[in-house]
Amino acid sequence: MNSAVRKTGIADLRQEIDVVDEKLIRLLAERQRLVEKAIKVKKRDGLQIRDPARIAQLIDHVRVLARAHKVDPA
Repeated sequence: MNSAVRKTGIADLRQEIDVVDEKLIRLLAERQRLVEKAIKVKKRDGLQIRDPARIAQLIDHVRVLARAHKVDPA
């Protein structure tokens, strides 16, 4: 076992996970605000709100990112 892992207690790991969770939520909130702005622009410009091609592109891109970071893309 790695000595760094042996010296870290579960409470320390949980605290680190909590910090990451907070960062994730902050980023998701920022993303949501941007999506809401995009919806306003689409409405203003008479564009469809849902764009199936963009959704497919986004999913493909996120899967590539997941693989690059060794996360299950599913």
